[in-house]
Amino acid sequence: MIELQDQVEHYKRCYHYLENQVQELLLTDKKNTYLNLDLISQQYELILSKNAHNLDLFKHKQTHPSHPVELLTIAAFVDVINEEIVRANEQIQQHNTFIENRVDEGNKLITQIWDFIWSENQQIMRNMFV
Repeated sequence: MIELQDQVEHYKRCYHYLENQVQELLLTDKKNTYLNLDLISQQYELILSKNAHNLDLFKHKQTHPSHPVELLTIAAFVDVINEEIVRANEQIQQHNTFIENRVDEGNKLITQIWDFIWSENQQIMRNMFV
């Protein structure tokens, strides 16, 4: 019975950690266009439902220790959330690369403009003194 209680407590700690992480995601700025917060919220609701069912199974197990119990898995829902985070991170990286490239290209363009102005002014100066 003590081992069962230890397992229940371990399950609750792990679930609490997961819950905090997902809630933190859901509290991110609503203007964040990279994360699909609706998708994450849907998956979170499914996780909540499975967790409630699993807690009921634990209660049943504690009152009927000889009955086998099979917990409902939440792995698929966590995988969807993780995939969404990976997808958002990839989009952010692409955007950052675009911005870095834009700055580099802008600097090249400025250099080319000044080179052009310099060469045109040299031509004008040569023509003035010929």
